[in-house]
Amino acid sequence: GESTEDSDRAINKLSDGIDGLPTKLDDIVTTTQRMYSTFKNLDESTDTALALNNALLASGASAGDAQRGSEQYIQSLQKGKFEMEEWKTLQETMTIGLSMIAESFGMTERELKDALDSGVVSMDDFNDRMIELGTGTGVLADLAKENSQTVETALINLRNTAARGLADIIQAFSDMTEEISGKSLYDNLESLKGVINSAFKAISKTIRALAPVVTTLVKAFKGLRKIMKPLEPITWGLVAAYTALL
Repeated sequence: GESTEDSDRAINKLSDGIDGLPTKLDDIVTTTQRMYSTFKNLDESTDTALALNNALLASGASAGDAQRGSEQYIQSLQKGKFEMEEWKTLQETMTIGLSMIAESFGMTERELKDALDSGVVSMDDFNDRMIELGTGTGVLADLAKENSQTVETALINLRNTAARGLADIIQAFSDMTEEISGKSLYDNLESLKGVINSAFKAISKTIRALAPVVTTLVKAFKGLRKIMKPLEPITWGLVAAYTALL
C-alpha cells in the first residue's frame, strides 16, 4: 500500500542496514512486511526489523534462532504484549540484547518483564528503546557487526553482495529499456506472455487439426499390415533364397 518511492527508500535502508551481516535482503524485507501489518508505518516497520535483527545477532543467535526470535517478537507485537512463552524465547535467542534493553530502563530483565506486564513500560516503549540501541550507531548495531566477523559470514556476504549487484544490473537495464521504449523491463516481459500464449495456442490448434489425419494414417497402416501378413512366409522365403545365392 506504499508508494514506489517509499518502498525503494525502505529497501535501500534495509540493504544498507544489513551490510556486513549474515542476513539476506529478502528475509529482512519479509520481516518488515509482516511488521507493517501491525504498525501501518513503513519507517517504523523498517527500523524495527533492523533493530530486531541486530539485537538477535548481537546476542550470537544462529540463523535458526534469529528466525525463531523474530517470529516470537512479531507475535508479541500483534498481541500488544509479551506472553511468557514469547519472553522465554527472547531470553534464549536475544540474551545480550534483552539485558541491554532492560539496563537502559534501569531495570533487570525480571523487573522489565513485570513492568511490561503491569503496563508501566508499554510495547511501544520497549520497541522504541530497541530501535534506539539496535540501529545507526546504537550499541547493539555495533555489536551485531562485531559478532558477525567470521569466515562463514564473509562467504554469506559475498553471496548477498553478488545478489544485490545483479539486482542493480537488472534495474539499470530496466531503466534503459524504459527510456528507449517507454516501458519497463517488467512491462516488456509481461507483454511477452501474450506472445508465448498465442504461440502455444497456435501449436495446440495445429495438433488438434492434425489428429484426424494421423488417425486415418494409423488405420491405413493397420489395414496394409493385414494385407501384407499372409505374404510374410513368401517374403521371408525370397530373402532366404537371395541370401543363399550370395
